[in-house]
Amino acid sequence: MKYLLILPVLLIVFLHSGAAEAKHPVVRPGAASAGNANDTHYMAPVRQWTGKKFVFLPKQKIVKAFGYGLYLTPELDRSKSPVNPAMETKERRIRCDAFYQGSLTVREVKPSGSEYLVHFFHEPTSASLFAKTHRGAIEGLALAGDLEKAKQRWLGKTVYSMRRFINMYDSITGNVSTQKVKISDPLRVVEIRWGTTPLPSRPLWLMVETAPAQGARGFIPVCISWANSMFDKITSGKPWDEDILEQDPKKLYSWDKVYWDAIDNHSIVSGMTKPQVCMSWGAPKTVRKDTTMAGHREFWSFDDGQELLFVGDSLVSN
Repeated sequence: MKYLLILPVLLIVFLHSGAAEAKHPVVRPGAASAGNANDTHYMAPVRQWTGKKFVFLPKQKIVKAFGYGLYLTPELDRSKSPVNPAMETKERRIRCDAFYQGSLTVREVKPSGSEYLVHFFHEPTSASLFAKTHRGAIEGLALAGDLEKAKQRWLGKTVYSMRRFINMYDSITGNVSTQKVKISDPLRVVEIRWGTTPLPSRPLWLMVETAPAQGARGFIPVCISWANSMFDKITSGKPWDEDILEQDPKKLYSWDKVYWDAIDNHSIVSGMTKPQVCMSWGAPKTVRKDTTMAGHREFWSFDDGQELLFVGDSLVSN
């Protein structure tokens, strides 16, 4: 939840000059520059999947019966052949217990309307499997090499939660709870594993420990690449920018205490700069810009409907 703590300020009466609304990349502190938003190091669009290997993400117990969203024929759930109960559910999705092990190699990718039909080869069973993307992604799969990349980058390191909490997962009930932390609380990464699906959408779980005084252990779900991410979820910067920082933010940025107190509470105060607002609330969904006699101003809109006004780089009002 975002909190709004705008302090009283003297507002100037502006003359509006026909603003046009658009999505502008707004990059928070520590993120890649907007010019590198689609850095090929992090991108793996579906049309370039041929030859790449994927793995099945583990399913939560309550959804295992539904299987994975892959099928034995390119007709998907419209196949006319008899259902094979050893390999398919009655909806023709492949069964989890039959295909969870081993990797999938992409044999072919074909356009299918605005989406893609992907042909996989499942190595343990030598079966051909097929899936159609939904908004550019296939639920339940992850790029095989991402786990090792994540271990090389974060295992044994300290990270900081941009979301101000860590998750706890009960493998028996499937329930996910949270433990509140501050953005400057160091979290040591002690293990990295594939997360369960369908929750959360980020496939990697950084298993972290808080300082001994807090004594908590949980996980932070992250992406290390945009592979198999829905196209409308891909943002400016690195794939983990909205989830973790890799350096202590209070050592990186010598901001006044009033702003850090607001950031720790996931709130904002007038006078904040754009990077400070991004640190607290994340990047906006849309930015509307205009120019008046008083100078440049921007209106930032967020997913929850809140809108902020900046004059220059300073937050003025909502």
